[in-house]
Amino acid sequence: MIDFCKRQTSTKEGQIKITLLFSILFICAAVVGMTFAQPYAVYATGERVTDPWVVNVDGVPVAVVDSKAAGESVETGLRMHYAGSDFEAQQEIEMVNEITVTKYDFEDANTHPVVMNGADAVSYIIGLNETSESPVVGFKTTRYTSAEEEIPFDTVEMEDDGFALGETQVTQEGENGAMETTYFETLLNGKVISSVAVDQTVTKEPVDKVVVTGTKEPEPEPEPEEEPAQTSSSSGSGSSYTPTSASTDGMEYLGTYTISAYNFAEGHYATASGAYPTPYRTVAMNGLPFGTELYIEGVGYVVVQDRGGLPADWIDLHIGNDSCSSWGMPRCKVYIVH
Repeated sequence: MIDFCKRQTSTKEGQIKITLLFSILFICAAVVGMTFAQPYAVYATGERVTDPWVVNVDGVPVAVVDSKAAGESVETGLRMHYAGSDFEAQQEIEMVNEITVTKYDFEDANTHPVVMNGADAVSYIIGLNETSESPVVGFKTTRYTSAEEEIPFDTVEMEDDGFALGETQVTQEGENGAMETTYFETLLNGKVISSVAVDQTVTKEPVDKVVVTGTKEPEPEPEPEEEPAQTSSSSGSGSSYTPTSASTDGMEYLGTYTISAYNFAEGHYATASGAYPTPYRTVAMNGLPFGTELYIEGVGYVVVQDRGGLPADWIDLHIGNDSCSSWGMPRCKVYIVH
């Protein structure tokens, strides 16, 4: 090559040839140099990409893709992931952030970013959403859901005089009801961020538990039968008194009275009614007219002929000359004889 150049320089024509040869060699070298110095990106496999593009979220670069079309497909891929395969649902999904695609601007010919295709970029951003504290790209969806909830029964307490006082009894067991509630939910990237109840329907009414407390008073204990008045004998005349018994049917029950005794000489003193007392027949009491005939159990038939400073439930029986101390003061049932 050197000898060739020496021989050619000896003539003018040869000099021109040499000049043309070096010009061609220079141009070829320049072309080769420019080819190898052009910036490029690479796949993970090492394959070169000379026209990479950047996917930006709200102006922040997130991923480098191998073409503009790949970058523009990222939003569609994310919509399909978060909204499902339904086309209308994909269109209705609300994107919280803005996705833009711009050409990658090489700052250095030695910079070789790793690029992805469209599908890999979608998977990459989904992974960032799942691992970051806040989503890189947010998509909002809405849906209606329903759930059945339990309605607890109430306990009702009642009083009933059909049961003994203080007695408690469950007359009806309680049973829970059921209610279906419809919720309107908002989801961000598939996760529920708000839920509002919009409708409620009772599917089963609850049954109250009924507890009854008795109020019936116990029956009063029957009063003990009064002992009949003891037979007294006159200390002066030796006469004796025998009580008269009778059926109380048809008589008006007046009440239970204390029966006391008083005496004075027969025929010597008149009663308050003006009549002279008859032993075991004349009584003194307040509240009934003179001449009212009474029947005293254990004593017999008597007539109201006298008065005295007596309590309302007290009857004083005239016993002639018999001893008052031997009479006592029994409690006896008293009836009005009509």
